[in-house]
Amino acid sequence: MVSMRAPFLSARANVILFRERYGNTPWTGVELAAIQDSCLKTGYRSLIFVQLDRKDAKPNWLPDTHIRCNMDDYSIEQLVGAIKNKVQENGGTIHRADAKSEAIRVRDEANYLADRDRLMRDYDWIAHVRKSISDTITEIGRLITEVNAESRLDIGFGTNKLGVTVLRSGYVSMGIGWQQPISNYVGDSDPNECHLWANEFSGMLGLTNEYLWYVEHPKKLKAHNFKVDVGRDRKVVWQRWSHFLRQPAKVDSPMQRTDHHEDAETVFG
Repeated sequence: MVSMRAPFLSARANVILFRERYGNTPWTGVELAAIQDSCLKTGYRSLIFVQLDRKDAKPNWLPDTHIRCNMDDYSIEQLVGAIKNKVQENGGTIHRADAKSEAIRVRDEANYLADRDRLMRDYDWIAHVRKSISDTITEIGRLITEVNAESRLDIGFGTNKLGVTVLRSGYVSMGIGWQQPISNYVGDSDPNECHLWANEFSGMLGLTNEYLWYVEHPKKLKAHNFKVDVGRDRKVVWQRWSHFLRQPAKVDSPMQRTDHHEDAETVFG
């Protein structure tokens, strides 16, 4: 979480492409909190607020005096110009690309792609991928224990017979697992595509040593795929794709989700 916040706190300009649901999902919530902290430090001088849908209401945290860009009124070129101006206002420098800088960019991109392909097959780098997954699952378990103790909830946490991590509360469950068909490859080339998956269910997923009898098996409501990638610093990063399946059942549970949309974003590294 700290690594996710850092870029927003140090950036000369933060651009929010705003829809009404922004800030209401776990990961955009982390982004928004970091951007708000940056706004408090800079007096909102670092913020460019772009409203994608004119019908969406202005969020309460945004001052009425702050200039907002509506995509119905601004072209992409005009928005880019506004971002450049904001960077310059906050001490940044804009460099026009020339033949030398373009050659350096092409060289760096080629080096990155070569390293990315190599690391997707590198034993030590794949070990870092697995450690990232293990550390994340451990942190989820710690947070659940903390939430249960502080809020007197009863969110279950454990694994099932297949090694899938299970979270559940009442008749709402989530299963988390890792798909890796080949032991020495973690890329996304079919048919050997790898991903960490987290699926939401209506119904109780079983834990190890439990023997549940189902009248109706748990129904998958939503699937989230997290694909591993190589950052520009050659460290592990994850990209999320969330795919809506069908409307979830209305269940009175602390784990019930209300954000039903598709998005893609870097979530942790």
